[in-house]
Amino acid sequence: MSSSSIESQYLNIIGKIKKAKANRNWFDKAYDKLRDNDALNEYAISNEGKFIGIHVENGDYKWFTCQDIENGEAEEYQLLTNSNLLDIRARNIDAAFNSTLIQESANGISIDQVVDHINKIIQNLGSDKNSTQLFGD
Repeated sequence: MSSSSIESQYLNIIGKIKKAKANRNWFDKAYDKLRDNDALNEYAISNEGKFIGIHVENGDYKWFTCQDIENGEAEEYQLLTNSNLLDIRARNIDAAFNSTLIQESANGISIDQVVDHINKIIQNLGSDKNSTQLFGD
């Protein structure tokens, strides 16, 4: 084995160690955010509002809209929660370096937070003096 081959392998291993460390940091941050948001058991939903599912037989991932689910297109898939996604990411070597899975799970919030946010927006709608005066007040 030549010294250049050994050096190349060494640099390759160092690169993989750095990538694994960065991925571990992303994983920890995603877990902390989901825990803080009480969203570990909520369905994993992308920024585009799609659900992620894993095929029950072959393990392929696929994204589904609400319409896809209503149309039965997700019948052969298990829709994943954020904790499912993190567990797959931690245990499945094929998913270990899949940054999409960790980024999507890091976006998770609980349904309670969504409802609270909507309620705050509704409360802030109110009316102003000018709009009520148009109706004869």
